[in-house]
Amino acid sequence: MPYWTAPITLSNTLTTAGASQVNFNGPFTFTGSSNINVNGATATINGTMASGDLVKRGPGILVISGNQSAFTGSL
Repeated sequence: MPYWTAPITLSNTLTTAGASQVNFNGPFTFTGSSNINVNGATATINGTMASGDLVKRGPGILVISGNQSAFTGSL
């Protein structure tokens, strides 16, 4: 199962695809028009989401877990 632990600042579109679930364990910051396009297996955000607005696109499943109480954006 692929995973990413580095901080991510997303200002455009992140697209996932393929048969393996992907986990994002590092912190996320969304700027501008942030989109996560899930075209394959489930994508999971485990890391803290700091701020910004996020739009989920695509037919796949996006799971948001962990403590997101500090998130100040919109989903």
